[in-house]
Amino acid sequence: MVENKGKPLTMNEDFRIVANRGIVVMSRHAEARRLKRRVPIDAIHRILTDFNAIEEYPDSFPLPAMLLFGMCEDTPLHIVAGFDLEQEIVYIITVYIPDSEHFEPDWITRRNN
Repeated sequence: MVENKGKPLTMNEDFRIVANRGIVVMSRHAEARRLKRRVPIDAIHRILTDFNAIEEYPDSFPLPAMLLFGMCEDTPLHIVAGFDLEQEIVYIITVYIPDSEHFEPDWITRRNN
């Protein structure tokens, strides 16, 4: 974690720093899903800098990751992304449109199935 005036930043804040000034690398899987779902690349970049964090995975391997929510026009979108704070790289792992079977109408809250 980076420090801000002596206190550590949160994972969410660390991610925002990397997303705003770092490199974005999209996995083949994420690119295939993005193309299949016709998600414009600019929507991905917009969500990376202006997102709601749904879940944080600080212990994921090989890098910490987050589940992000944002809108692509009128379509809800989830992005799973890992990030390397030191190298300032965001790795897009997958991109998908959430469904009502797994998420509440806000597209952020998981259903208790």
